[in-house]
Amino acid sequence: MEKRDRELFARLARINHEYGDIVLHLLSIQYDETEFAQCLRALGEAHAQLGHELTERAAELTKEIEL
Repeated sequence: MEKRDRELFARLARINHEYGDIVLHLLSIQYDETEFAQCLRALGEAHAQLGHELTERAAELTKEIEL
């Protein structure tokens, strides 16, 4: 496991750890559609970016194994 793998896992752990607070915040602002949408978008983009990086890393490892 390389340093960047550990960094990816650390980011994933941080997001998972913060999920409860994020959900509670979203529940508290659910009637403010603008802020609610902004928070949902930010959360989705963070997950999408991390998911993309995890998928790219898996592809790199697969290519290394195939060599």
